[in-house]
Amino acid sequence: MLNFKTPVLDAIRLDSLVSPGAGIYFTRQLEMIMPEILRMELPDIEFASFIPTPASRIHPGAQTYTQRMYESFGLAQWISNYADDIPMADVGGKEETFKIKAFGIGYQYTFEDILAGQMAAQSGQPGINLSTEKAAACRRASDEFLENVAWLGDESVGIHGLLNYPSIPRVTMTTAWVAASDPEDVLAELTTIIEEHVTRTRGKSRPSDIVLSAPTYGYFATAKLSNSTTTLLQFFLATNPYIKRVRPSYVMEASGIGGADQMLIYTPDPMTMRLEVPMPFRQFPAQQKNFAYEVLTMTKTGGIVCPYPLKLTLVEMV
Repeated sequence: MLNFKTPVLDAIRLDSLVSPGAGIYFTRQLEMIMPEILRMELPDIEFASFIPTPASRIHPGAQTYTQRMYESFGLAQWISNYADDIPMADVGGKEETFKIKAFGIGYQYTFEDILAGQMAAQSGQPGINLSTEKAAACRRASDEFLENVAWLGDESVGIHGLLNYPSIPRVTMTTAWVAASDPEDVLAELTTIIEEHVTRTRGKSRPSDIVLSAPTYGYFATAKLSNSTTTLLQFFLATNPYIKRVRPSYVMEASGIGGADQMLIYTPDPMTMRLEVPMPFRQFPAQQKNFAYEVLTMTKTGGIVCPYPLKLTLVEMV
């Protein structure tokens, strides 16, 4: 019998390192799998932090809802004895109707997915709860959709967003918030815009909050007044009689009509402005379809409702 074993083949096969009875290891057996599971980091869903979203009083079955507002009018005048032309006061009203729209997303998993998960668990391999992970991905997609609706709405279905809501006053900042600008000029113009906001509503709106883009906030928080260690933001919060809180939001970046950053001046009061969600995220029972299981979800929203748009100001930055 011919023996083809040679020193060269012996070196290639590592026969000299394998003794009778020694274990044979495959590549996958020598692979270390980290026990923790990493997840892609995604931007925060911000609408709930800036836009009031109270529990809706609208029935989930409604397709529209109407907001009524009453207004009194009349002008008193001087009168004389036996006057027969005394002016009369009266009450008028107007109605505004908003649409309610449903949106949804679903996920599925198969019978083979279930078996694979069971096998991984029995073999001691780190695994994931497939249905839980897919449900979380589904909820994230739904929240992202609602985030876009809250800020930008969708004209194709008649849903308004906050940043393009009709009737909210808009002004343009003429002083750039950059290092080359004079902080005193920035402060003076911002103060004037806020005073005009209060005057426009005859004092009915005294805004408490400002929302800025992150770059604009960065300038506000680091620029210092002349011959001082006090930042512009510190001085502004200490001296302005109305604004109590200034916060950054990535949503405000490039959100203006001309692609510029925006600033929102307002009070986060649900009676002034709110996001209507008659049906929060709802997940329905799994439905078997052949060898797969489908889970459907639904959310209903009316978008932004703003009965008092004059109580908000959108400022487009330069």
